[in-house]
Amino acid sequence: MRASRSNIATATSFTLFIALLAIAARTYFARDILGVQSSPYRAFWIEFPRGSIQFTSRTSTRSEDHRTGWKILPPSNPTGVQTVLGFGLFHNPRLFIRDPSGTRWIGMTLLVMPLWPWVALAALLPAAWIRQKAKRHRRPYACPNCGYDLRATLGRCPECGEIAAS
Repeated sequence: MRASRSNIATATSFTLFIALLAIAARTYFARDILGVQSSPYRAFWIEFPRGSIQFTSRTSTRSEDHRTGWKILPPSNPTGVQTVLGFGLFHNPRLFIRDPSGTRWIGMTLLVMPLWPWVALAALLPAAWIRQKAKRHRRPYACPNCGYDLRATLGRCPECGEIAAS
């Protein structure tokens, strides 16, 4: 039962790894934006600018400021945030905006994270599984250190000098 759960977790992690690689590649060709309005004056977006993921939370004094749904735009870099190693945070609870319809305020929080840490994290479990399988299928007559065939050699491994197990 434990091996079955481990295999399911590994398969899920591998699927997530492939999906994140596909998303990371797509960010260089298109910018996907998914917006959800949680109340008349608050909305959340998940965006995929070039090589990263951006979470945006915004409040506004006008409900029509929030466009929800899925949009595909040309690729671009993360907006409005200075990043360090791809990580960035911007928070301003009261940003004043003037436009033809008048002056209003919005509150905005942006969190930008690169996709590479998520891809690396999703690859850990499949990599450990592959390593475990490779160790398990090692030949009994091979050197435990370098894998050299020890059938014709007694004592030490001629390749690395490891003492052969008897």
